[in-house]
Amino acid sequence: MSRSSTPLPYVLLHEAIDDDIRRAVLAANPTQNHHFIAQAEQRQFAFNTEVNPQNQNVYRWPLRAHQLQSADSVNIEHSLGAHNLYTLCFIDNSAKQYNLESWFNRYESGLEAHIAQLRALAAPTAASDGIRAVLKLKLLSLLRNPYNRQHWFCRHLHRLYLPSDNTPATDFLTLIRQRPDVEHPLRKRQFGWHTGEYAPWLAALYGMMCDSDCAPSRFEHILAALLAPPDAITLRLYRYTHGQCLFADCGFAIQADTQHIRIAFGVAADMFLLLQIAQPHWQALANTAASACPLPSPPTLTLIDNDHLQRQTYNRLCLAQARQAVYGKSAHADDYLL
Repeated sequence: MSRSSTPLPYVLLHEAIDDDIRRAVLAANPTQNHHFIAQAEQRQFAFNTEVNPQNQNVYRWPLRAHQLQSADSVNIEHSLGAHNLYTLCFIDNSAKQYNLESWFNRYESGLEAHIAQLRALAAPTAASDGIRAVLKLKLLSLLRNPYNRQHWFCRHLHRLYLPSDNTPATDFLTLIRQRPDVEHPLRKRQFGWHTGEYAPWLAALYGMMCDSDCAPSRFEHILAALLAPPDAITLRLYRYTHGQCLFADCGFAIQADTQHIRIAFGVAADMFLLLQIAQPHWQALANTAASACPLPSPPTLTLIDNDHLQRQTYNRLCLAQARQAVYGKSAHADDYLL
């Protein structure tokens, strides 16, 4: 595969000089299996944690009438990913490519320690590094997941980082369209893309994550706008000493009414996080996203232990809203629904 003749955007080739801002610089790497739900996230649901991370597995429940009927063991390294999904361009005479791995790794690193911190909390607490990091990664996974590109929640957030003059996204689009595999039929079939849809989606994702013209990135601005003001946001962490939590291939479960949007993320097999957003704040996001940085402190995190009715409700929502499958630590349906 050949590299595009179009020059790479400046930010890809030069380290930042601002010591106080962690700018993203793409690094060429050989990774071709790109996960839209990070392996680090999936490993929080692994049933064989005693083995090396590369050999860990999770149970996959294919959707059959949106019920839990039978589970298959799948290796996390080969689960919830796609070949060259986030590739910008290939390098001549090399197995390496430019992709989003290094930018995503900034949000994925340290996840296990952050979740251990949440598991150890003994009382409701103000914002912590752990909850901030987990929330960032869950929202990133939601936005980078191709299954979600037409979901109303994502489309609303997309409008915040797709201004009419999004120069970085335009630059990236030129490169992506030169990839020889840009219209690969397997990728189109897996995610339901029509001809011409994949490249703009990926370019917009690069534009969101890039901080060459907007430091912090547009993604950070979106997070800041979403989590401020704190009186419009509620965070609840549901934890369990027995009973299991699922996670869906779309990465979240959601409910909405005229007052609130409630979006839940599977954090680990023994916990899920609920983010509640007031509707007036949600509708006004477009007016605050441009200036809402740095990321504000999330509101107080409420801890709720062993509320099994909420766990069952969350798991059933995952089943109802997943695209192809749900995933978990147990091969027994009753562990999720009872």
